[in-house]
Amino acid sequence: MTVGEMKDLTAKFNEIKTIKQPFTRNRKLADLMTYMEFTYNIPMLKKIEWERRNPFVVMMYRTISEARTI
Repeated sequence: MTVGEMKDLTAKFNEIKTIKQPFTRNRKLADLMTYMEFTYNIPMLKKIEWERRNPFVVMMYRTISEARTI
């Protein structure tokens, strides 16, 4: 993952967080998580080695997940 990709993901996340309508915000957060899953091949089950090699992806994915309201 490049620095530019990190900045883009962070900017997109910050943009989505400003959405006032909860349903729309949650949907966009879920879409961003799906994008990350496919783009960065996030494994469905926790894999320590993968997480060790991709700390920003893991941190960002978890941050986005925690920002959702269910």
